[in-house]
Amino acid sequence: MAELSEEARQGFIAFGEGVMKGSLFYIACMTLVLYDHLTTLDLEIELIWKKKWSLIQVLYLINRYLPDISFLYGVSLTVWVSEETHAKLWVLPPCRLLRPDPLNVS
Repeated sequence: MAELSEEARQGFIAFGEGVMKGSLFYIACMTLVLYDHLTTLDLEIELIWKKKWSLIQVLYLINRYLPDISFLYGVSLTVWVSEETHAKLWVLPPCRLLRPDPLNVS
């Protein structure tokens, strides 16, 4: 059996760490959400976008796209941002006024 090069070995280790962190799961979920949107886009254009604007259409669009934007933001933070930056981004400035050290839970 052939030996793996150090580069290939590091690639497998990085892949395993990504799987362990759940990064691939998040990407798979986002892929399914995008697939759902693309398969129903023709109906959405016909039934929503071509009609006269109403409150129902606005509520539909908020319900359809706001969760996806939020999910995409969360996936991008989880997959592409380091853990230190991730912790800083999730803590809002007003929370720091109430608790100066947000990572210290004690």
